[in-house]
Amino acid sequence: MAVWTIDGVVEAAELRRRKGKYVFYDSVRIREADGAEQTLTKVSAADPVAAALQPGARGRFFVTKAMDQTGIHAIRLEGGKDAYAHFTNIEPLVLIGAAAGFIFYPVALAGGSVPLFGLPLLLAPLLLLSWWLFRKARLEGLQQYGAAAPADAT
Repeated sequence: MAVWTIDGVVEAAELRRRKGKYVFYDSVRIREADGAEQTLTKVSAADPVAAALQPGARGRFFVTKAMDQTGIHAIRLEGGKDAYAHFTNIEPLVLIGAAAGFIFYPVALAGGSVPLFGLPLLLAPLLLLSWWLFRKARLEGLQQYGAAAPADAT
């Protein structure tokens, strides 16, 4: 897991799709004050962070990367706009998948037939581990956001 901040201005945010309260971007390009440019690819954001993630937005952007999921979970913009909303769309999905996989354990122990050669039995622990990693990243992001006082924002 990695959490970090980028201080700068959004130059481009290439929208891929919006689904419910989540927005997915092909890429988000942020130019830092020193002229360096950072491009984040395959980025997730939840409203109201996504609403503030527009070209020209200047401030501090809080970024999380867990496994292959990168997202901007908070923004503190110049002028006082402040938004936090972690993209938690994957956490419930992997938890449901793990629970479904664990349902097959009693079936397998009872000698019943387990579909797909026991694949759910193998995936359940991996999905549970994935859920834990995504949750850990979310909590680190929340701690990072809380530790950065609004006065620290550019």
